[in-house]
Amino acid sequence: MTATDKIIKRWKKDFPSLERKTALITGGNRGLGKATAVGLAALGARVVIVSRDAGHGETARGEIAQLTGNERVSMLACDFNSLDNVRQLAQQYKALDWPLHILINNAGIMAFERQLTADGHESNFGINYLAHFLLTQELTGILTASAPARIINVSSSLHHKGRLNLDDLSIEDGYSGLDAYGRSKLAQILQANELARRLASAGVTANSVHPGVVATDLMRSLKGVRGLIMKTFIRRFLRTNEQGADTVVYLAASDKVAGDSGSFWANRRKMRVSNAAADAELAARLWEISLNLTDLPSTA
Repeated sequence: MTATDKIIKRWKKDFPSLERKTALITGGNRGLGKATAVGLAALGARVVIVSRDAGHGETARGEIAQLTGNERVSMLACDFNSLDNVRQLAQQYKALDWPLHILINNAGIMAFERQLTADGHESNFGINYLAHFLLTQELTGILTASAPARIINVSSSLHHKGRLNLDDLSIEDGYSGLDAYGRSKLAQILQANELARRLASAGVTANSVHPGVVATDLMRSLKGVRGLIMKTFIRRFLRTNEQGADTVVYLAASDKVAGDSGSFWANRRKMRVSNAAADAELAARLWEISLNLTDLPSTA
Protein backbone atom coordinates (compact mmCIF):
# COMPACT_ATOMS: atom_id res chain seq x y z
CA MET A 1 0.00 0.00 0.00
CA THR A 2 1.42 3.38 -1.03
CA ALA A 3 1.56 6.44 1.20
CA THR A 4 -1.27 7.95 -0.84
CA ASP A 5 -3.38 4.82 -0.40
CA LYS A 6 -2.80 4.96 3.36
CA ILE A 7 -3.90 8.55 3.78
CA ILE A 8 -6.94 8.01 1.53
CA LYS A 9 -7.89 5.11 3.77
CA ARG A 10 -7.50 7.38 6.81
CA TRP A 11 -9.63 10.12 5.25
CA LYS A 12 -12.39 7.65 4.39
CA LYS A 13 -12.34 6.46 8.00
CA ASP A 14 -12.32 9.95 9.54
CA PHE A 15 -14.75 11.80 7.29
CA PRO A 16 -18.27 11.29 5.91
CA SER A 17 -19.09 10.76 2.26
CA LEU A 18 -19.07 13.90 0.12
CA GLU A 19 -21.04 12.29 -2.68
CA ARG A 20 -23.61 15.09 -2.73
CA LYS A 21 -21.00 17.87 -2.53
CA THR A 22 -19.22 19.88 -5.22
CA ALA A 23 -15.78 21.35 -4.63
CA LEU A 24 -13.67 23.86 -6.58
CA ILE A 25 -9.91 23.82 -5.91
CA THR A 26 -7.58 26.41 -7.42
CA GLY A 27 -4.12 25.10 -8.24
CA GLY A 28 -5.63 21.63 -8.14
CA ASN A 29 -3.43 20.17 -10.86
CA ARG A 30 -0.32 19.61 -8.74
CA GLY A 31 1.22 19.64 -5.29
CA LEU A 32 -0.95 20.40 -2.31
CA GLY A 33 -3.96 21.27 -4.45
CA LYS A 34 -3.84 17.99 -6.32
CA ALA A 35 -3.48 16.02 -3.08
CA THR A 36 -6.52 17.87 -1.73
CA ALA A 37 -8.44 17.08 -4.91
CA VAL A 38 -7.53 13.42 -4.51
CA GLY A 39 -8.83 13.47 -0.95
CA LEU A 40 -12.17 15.07 -1.80
CA ALA A 41 -12.64 12.91 -4.90
CA ALA A 42 -11.87 9.80 -2.83
CA LEU A 43 -14.66 10.86 -0.47
CA GLY A 44 -17.03 10.97 -3.42
CA ALA A 45 -17.29 14.70 -4.13
CA ARG A 46 -17.68 16.16 -7.56
CA VAL A 47 -14.37 18.01 -7.92
CA VAL A 48 -13.41 20.83 -10.25
CA ILE A 49 -9.71 21.61 -10.36
CA VAL A 50 -8.35 24.89 -11.70
CA SER A 51 -5.05 24.85 -13.56
CA ARG A 52 -3.04 27.63 -15.17
CA ASP A 53 -2.09 25.27 -18.02
CA ALA A 54 -4.98 23.41 -19.65
CA GLY A 55 -2.80 20.52 -20.79
CA HIS A 56 -1.29 19.92 -17.37
CA GLY A 57 -4.73 20.33 -15.85
CA GLU A 58 -6.29 17.71 -18.08
CA THR A 59 -3.47 15.27 -17.27
CA ALA A 60 -4.02 15.84 -13.55
CA ARG A 61 -7.78 15.47 -13.93
CA GLY A 62 -7.32 12.04 -15.49
CA GLU A 63 -4.84 10.97 -12.82
CA ILE A 64 -7.14 12.04 -9.98
CA ALA A 65 -10.08 10.22 -11.52
CA GLN A 66 -8.06 7.05 -12.08
CA LEU A 67 -6.49 7.10 -8.62
CA THR A 68 -9.80 7.57 -6.78
CA GLY A 69 -12.18 5.74 -9.09
CA ASN A 70 -14.28 8.91 -9.20
CA GLU A 71 -15.06 10.04 -12.74
CA ARG A 72 -16.75 13.25 -11.55
CA VAL A 73 -13.54 15.25 -11.81
CA SER A 74 -13.46 18.27 -14.13
CA MET A 75 -10.91 20.93 -15.02
CA LEU A 76 -11.09 24.63 -15.80
CA ALA A 77 -8.10 26.70 -16.93
CA CYS A 78 -7.21 30.08 -15.43
CA ASP A 79 -4.09 32.20 -15.06
CA PHE A 80 -4.42 34.02 -11.73
CA ASN A 81 -1.92 36.58 -12.97
CA SER A 82 -4.88 38.26 -14.70
CA LEU A 83 -8.07 39.45 -13.02
CA ASP A 84 -9.87 39.23 -16.37
CA ASN A 85 -8.96 35.54 -16.46
CA VAL A 86 -10.40 35.14 -12.97
CA ARG A 87 -13.67 36.77 -14.08
CA GLN A 88 -13.79 34.37 -17.03
CA LEU A 89 -13.20 31.44 -14.68
CA ALA A 90 -16.13 32.52 -12.52
CA GLN A 91 -18.35 32.80 -15.58
CA GLN A 92 -17.28 29.36 -16.78
CA TYR A 93 -18.15 27.86 -13.42
CA LYS A 94 -21.51 29.61 -13.34
CA ALA A 95 -22.23 28.24 -16.83
CA LEU A 96 -21.91 24.70 -15.48
CA ASP A 97 -25.03 25.39 -13.38
CA TRP A 98 -23.65 23.31 -10.51
CA PRO A 99 -23.86 24.07 -6.80
CA LEU A 100 -20.70 24.91 -4.88
CA HIS A 101 -20.30 23.55 -1.38
CA ILE A 102 -16.51 23.79 -0.97
CA LEU A 103 -14.24 26.51 -2.33
CA ILE A 104 -10.53 26.02 -1.68
CA ASN A 105 -8.37 29.03 -2.54
CA ASN A 106 -5.03 27.29 -2.91
CA ALA A 107 -3.15 28.46 -6.03
CA GLY A 108 -0.19 30.69 -5.33
CA ILE A 109 3.41 31.70 -5.85
CA MET A 110 6.36 32.75 -3.75
CA ALA A 111 8.13 35.49 -5.72
CA PHE A 112 11.40 36.62 -4.18
CA GLU A 113 12.07 39.20 -6.87
CA ARG A 114 9.57 42.02 -7.23
CA GLN A 115 7.21 41.32 -10.13
CA LEU A 116 3.89 42.79 -11.21
CA THR A 117 0.79 40.99 -12.41
CA ALA A 118 -0.93 41.83 -15.68
CA ASP A 119 -3.03 44.31 -13.71
CA GLY A 120 -0.02 46.02 -12.12
CA HIS A 121 -0.22 44.48 -8.64
CA GLU A 122 2.75 43.06 -6.75
CA SER A 123 2.65 39.40 -7.73
CA ASN A 124 2.47 37.71 -4.32
CA PHE A 125 -0.39 39.99 -3.28
CA GLY A 126 -2.06 39.93 -6.69
CA ILE A 127 -2.03 36.17 -7.25
CA ASN A 128 -2.16 34.70 -3.75
CA TYR A 129 -4.72 37.13 -2.39
CA LEU A 130 -6.40 39.58 -4.76
CA ALA A 131 -7.26 37.11 -7.54
CA HIS A 132 -8.80 34.75 -4.99
CA PHE A 133 -10.66 37.63 -3.34
CA LEU A 134 -12.25 38.36 -6.72
CA LEU A 135 -13.05 34.71 -7.42
CA THR A 136 -14.67 34.30 -4.01
CA GLN A 137 -16.76 37.44 -4.50
CA GLU A 138 -17.89 36.25 -7.92
CA LEU A 139 -18.92 32.86 -6.54
CA THR A 140 -20.44 33.97 -3.22
CA GLY A 141 -23.95 33.86 -4.68
CA ILE A 142 -23.55 30.21 -5.63
CA LEU A 143 -22.00 29.37 -2.27
CA THR A 144 -24.88 30.93 -0.33
CA ALA A 145 -27.43 29.25 -2.60
CA SER A 146 -25.68 25.91 -1.94
CA ALA A 147 -25.41 26.39 1.85
CA PRO A 148 -24.18 24.87 4.01
CA ALA A 149 -20.92 25.68 2.26
CA ARG A 150 -17.29 26.17 3.23
CA ILE A 151 -14.51 28.49 2.05
CA ILE A 152 -10.92 27.54 2.86
CA ASN A 153 -7.95 29.83 2.23
CA VAL A 154 -4.60 28.07 2.14
CA SER A 155 -2.45 30.54 4.05
CA SER A 156 0.76 30.10 6.06
CA SER A 157 2.35 30.67 9.46
CA LEU A 158 4.56 33.10 7.55
CA HIS A 159 1.68 35.55 7.84
CA HIS A 160 3.44 36.54 11.09
CA LYS A 161 6.06 38.23 8.90
CA GLY A 162 3.43 40.16 6.99
CA ARG A 163 3.22 43.94 7.41
CA LEU A 164 0.23 45.27 5.51
CA ASN A 165 0.75 48.87 4.44
CA LEU A 166 -2.55 49.76 2.79
CA ASP A 167 -0.92 52.86 1.25
CA ASP A 168 1.79 50.83 -0.53
CA LEU A 169 0.23 47.53 -1.61
CA SER A 170 2.63 47.21 -4.55
CA ILE A 171 5.63 47.59 -2.20
CA GLU A 172 7.42 50.16 -4.29
CA ASP A 173 9.76 50.92 -1.39
CA GLY A 174 11.91 48.34 0.45
CA TYR A 175 10.79 45.14 -1.27
CA SER A 176 11.53 41.82 0.43
CA GLY A 177 10.21 38.64 -1.19
CA LEU A 178 9.67 36.80 2.09
CA ASP A 179 7.87 39.76 3.62
CA ALA A 180 5.75 40.17 0.47
CA TYR A 181 4.76 36.51 0.60
CA GLY A 182 3.92 36.79 4.29
CA ARG A 183 1.84 39.87 3.59
CA SER A 184 -0.21 37.98 0.99
CA LYS A 185 -0.82 35.19 3.50
CA LEU A 186 -1.85 37.75 6.12
CA ALA A 187 -4.32 39.22 3.63
CA GLN A 188 -5.81 35.77 3.06
CA ILE A 189 -6.48 35.33 6.78
CA LEU A 190 -8.02 38.80 7.03
CA GLN A 191 -10.25 37.96 4.07
CA ALA A 192 -11.39 34.68 5.64
CA ASN A 193 -12.15 36.45 8.91
CA GLU A 194 -14.18 39.13 7.16
CA LEU A 195 -16.01 36.49 5.10
CA ALA A 196 -16.83 34.64 8.33
CA ARG A 197 -18.38 37.80 9.75
CA ARG A 198 -20.30 38.74 6.62
CA LEU A 199 -21.58 35.25 5.81
CA ALA A 200 -22.37 34.11 9.35
CA SER A 201 -26.11 34.19 8.72
CA ALA A 202 -25.89 32.68 5.25
CA GLY A 203 -24.72 29.20 6.22
CA VAL A 204 -21.25 29.68 4.73
CA THR A 205 -18.12 29.28 6.84
CA ALA A 206 -14.67 30.65 6.04
CA ASN A 207 -11.38 29.50 7.55
CA SER A 208 -7.69 29.68 6.74
CA VAL A 209 -5.08 26.98 7.11
CA HIS A 210 -1.33 26.50 7.44
CA PRO A 211 -0.50 23.24 5.64
CA GLY A 212 3.09 23.14 6.91
CA VAL A 213 6.19 23.41 4.77
CA VAL A 214 5.15 21.17 1.90
CA ALA A 215 7.17 19.64 -0.92
CA THR A 216 5.43 21.61 -3.68
CA ASP A 217 6.94 23.70 -6.47
CA LEU A 218 5.74 26.91 -4.79
CA MET A 219 9.31 28.19 -4.62
CA ARG A 220 9.96 27.60 -8.31
CA SER A 221 10.83 31.31 -8.63
CA LEU A 222 13.92 30.85 -6.44
CA LYS A 223 16.89 31.12 -8.78
CA GLY A 224 20.65 30.99 -8.62
CA VAL A 225 22.91 30.09 -5.72
CA ARG A 226 20.62 31.64 -3.09
CA GLY A 227 17.67 29.64 -4.38
CA LEU A 228 19.66 26.40 -4.39
CA ILE A 229 20.83 26.94 -0.81
CA MET A 230 17.35 27.75 0.44
CA LYS A 231 15.73 24.80 -1.33
CA THR A 232 18.40 22.42 -0.03
CA PHE A 233 17.95 23.69 3.53
CA ILE A 234 14.16 23.69 3.46
CA ARG A 235 13.91 20.14 2.07
CA ARG A 236 15.04 18.84 5.46
CA PHE A 237 11.76 20.06 6.97
CA LEU A 238 9.33 19.28 4.17
CA ARG A 239 6.05 17.43 4.54
CA THR A 240 4.53 15.40 1.72
CA ASN A 241 1.71 16.92 -0.28
CA GLU A 242 -0.70 14.45 1.31
CA GLN A 243 0.42 15.40 4.82
CA GLY A 244 0.02 19.07 3.95
CA ALA A 245 -3.43 18.46 2.50
CA ASP A 246 -4.69 16.66 5.60
CA THR A 247 -5.96 19.74 7.46
CA VAL A 248 -7.39 21.20 4.25
CA VAL A 249 -9.40 18.01 3.69
CA TYR A 250 -10.36 18.06 7.38
CA LEU A 251 -11.79 21.58 7.08
CA ALA A 252 -13.58 20.68 3.85
CA ALA A 253 -15.11 17.41 5.00
CA SER A 254 -15.25 16.90 8.76
CA ASP A 255 -18.55 17.17 10.60
CA LYS A 256 -16.55 18.33 13.63
CA VAL A 257 -15.89 21.73 12.07
CA ALA A 258 -19.24 22.22 10.34
CA GLY A 259 -20.00 25.34 12.38
CA ASP A 260 -16.48 26.68 12.83
CA SER A 261 -15.68 29.90 11.01
CA GLY A 262 -13.08 32.66 11.13
CA SER A 263 -10.25 30.55 12.51
CA PHE A 264 -6.69 29.69 11.48
CA TRP A 265 -5.87 25.98 11.51
CA ALA A 266 -2.84 23.69 11.43
CA ASN A 267 -2.61 19.97 12.17
CA ARG A 268 -6.41 19.86 12.61
CA ARG A 269 -6.22 22.38 15.45
CA LYS A 270 -7.02 26.06 15.80
CA MET A 271 -3.89 28.17 16.06
CA ARG A 272 -3.15 31.70 17.23
CA VAL A 273 -2.64 34.34 14.60
CA SER A 274 -0.60 37.53 14.62
CA ASN A 275 -2.09 40.70 16.07
CA ALA A 276 -2.47 42.06 12.54
CA ALA A 277 -4.37 38.96 11.39
CA ALA A 278 -6.80 39.38 14.29
CA ASP A 279 -7.40 43.07 13.56
CA ALA A 280 -11.08 43.36 12.55
CA GLU A 281 -10.69 47.01 11.53
CA LEU A 282 -7.78 46.16 9.25
CA ALA A 283 -9.81 43.32 7.71
CA ALA A 284 -12.70 45.68 6.97
CA ARG A 285 -10.41 48.32 5.44
CA LEU A 286 -8.62 45.73 3.29
CA TRP A 287 -12.00 44.42 2.14
CA GLU A 288 -13.12 47.81 0.83
CA ILE A 289 -9.76 48.47 -0.84
CA SER A 290 -9.91 45.04 -2.48
CA LEU A 291 -13.37 45.75 -3.86
CA ASN A 292 -12.00 48.91 -5.44
CA LEU A 293 -8.94 47.11 -6.87
CA THR A 294 -11.16 44.47 -8.46
CA ASP A 295 -13.73 46.96 -9.77
CA LEU A 296 -16.50 45.63 -7.53
CA PRO A 297 -19.07 47.87 -5.81
CA SER A 298 -18.43 48.94 -2.24
CA THR A 299 -20.32 47.10 0.48
CA ALA A 300 -19.64 49.66 3.23
